[in-house]
Amino acid sequence: MKPQKNTKELIIPKALKAVLQKKPELQSHFKQLAPYKQREYAEHIQSAKRDTTKQARLEKIQAMILKRMGLNQSCPKHF
Repeated sequence: MKPQKNTKELIIPKALKAVLQKKPELQSHFKQLAPYKQREYAEHIQSAKRDTTKQARLEKIQAMILKRMGLNQSCPKHF
């Protein structure tokens, strides 16, 4: 008998979804991230209260996603 994994459902905020739809390369890299990294990014955007904060966070994370970095990762892995 295998234990069941407690995985949270990935809910992508509208702002992040819009950016991913506009930039296919970014969307491709986002989908290649591990599910926990995808959730980290989604929750990071969702937790922003002001639209200006959401936009600033969106700008920051795009480069990190393209480098396949996690939200709290300091240096990218080489692929």
